[in-house]
Order: sequence, then C-alpha cells, then structure tokens
Amino acid sequence: MPRLIVIVIAVMALAASVERASAQTASRVIRLIDQRCANCHRTTNADRPPVLVEKVGESEILFGGAADQGAAYFDQRSRAVANGIWQVGRGFQISGLHIWGSGERSNTSYGGDLRNLRAGGSARLRPDGTIVPRNSFVQPDTNRTDVRFQQRIPFGDRVAIDAIAEVFNTFNRPNWNVETEESARDFGERVSGQNRTMQFGFRLTF
Repeated sequence: MPRLIVIVIAVMALAASVERASAQTASRVIRLIDQRCANCHRTTNADRPPVLVEKVGESEILFGGAADQGAAYFDQRSRAVANGIWQVGRGFQISGLHIWGSGERSNTSYGGDLRNLRAGGSARLRPDGTIVPRNSFVQPDTNRTDVRFQQRIPFGDRVAIDAIAEVFNTFNRPNWNVETEESARDFGERVSGQNRTMQFGFRLTF
C-alpha cells in the first residue's frame, strides 16, 4: 500500500511538471509571435483563450480565432485497406494490396507574404483582410491497387533465389492532387497525380 501511494504521488508530480512545461512553451511561442509582428497585440475574452490581433490599415486581423481552428493537415476521415497472399504452387506466389481513402486535408494559403514574416509565416492573410481557413481544402479520394509476383527458384536444399516483380497502382488510377494556393493561376485544378510504376528484384536465401 505505501508503495502504491508513492507511485500515485510520483505520477501526479510528473503530470504537474508536464503541464508547467506546456504552459512555458506556449508562453514562449506567444512572445516569439509578438516579436515577429510589430503591429500586433494580444486580446483576451472570457469565453476563449488569448488571440493575436494585427493592425492592417483601419482593420484588425485576428489570428488564433475561428480561422485557426480546423482539422489537422493530412486528416483523413475514412480509410480501408485489404491485402492477401495466394500460394499458387511450385514456388509461385501472388500477393496484393488495395487502399481506398477519402480525401486528405491539405495546407491552404493565399500565397503572399502580406505580413512580411518571410519563411516563418503561414501566408493565409488575404489582401482584403480576411484569413484563409486552416487546412480547409479536401483533396480527391485515393484508390490504389498494388500487386506482387514472386517465383522461388531452388538450388539444392538450402539455397534459393526469389524473383520478384511488383506493380504499384496497377489500374493506373490518377489519384489527383489539387492546387490549394488561392493566388495561383491553377487554383482548384489538378496539378499532380500518380502513375502506374513497376520494379523488379531478387532475393537470395541460404
């Protein structure tokens, strides 16, 4: 019993130290933002944590409010994966993998450094003073099938070579990625995708 009490006290002390460290880290981040944004000040509200306010002309731009709340980058709500292996016989094997997933969240931005933060900024401030919502763009669904063929060639009782051929995205589905930078000429259009690829190899066992 005394040992259990000691363990509980130690866990509570560790949790308290982690909470203090998190608070200190958040404070350092706020100070860093304040230093990088000379026109900014912080405001508080009884119903929400402090947010950063930047003066742009006659407007005040809020950072840390609703525009900064959203799903995480690469958030994917649905995903299904199926795989299987078939031992055909005489050392020949076929295996496959199919992946289907709903669209992933992508970084969204206006594309201009209007706050003059250089590489450290998120570039989500629009010229009209509004903010591009964080990770608000959902890419198209992904649908991909991979297949692997393997033939074992024995050399005696202990040595064998496995000849391997793999096909990725077997049915050559495009699985497009769409441009998410609002100021880009091709915003909202398909800019990249996936092609069918193959690779060959071998494995020596002894």
